[in-house]
Amino acid sequence: MTMGIVSGVFLGTVVLAVVCLVTGPIAWVMGARARRKVQRGEAHGSSQATTGLVLGVVTTVIPWALLILLVVLGVTGNLD
Repeated sequence: MTMGIVSGVFLGTVVLAVVCLVTGPIAWVMGARARRKVQRGEAHGSSQATTGLVLGVVTTVIPWALLILLVVLGVTGNLD
């Protein structure tokens, strides 16, 4: 969950949104692993694991979508 929150903070700034391309997938993987441990009964904190997973997904998808949008706008010449 902590990595997801850190990625969310980075996403809030234009310059550090690039960092989300690294921290977002890390949060995604850590959240998924934590959820599996909770489901197997090896850990507690289902809501925290889900929060980490969701924040990891969000902070991975949004920067990639923005990057693709910028590339498309740059290629088509609409980035004036």
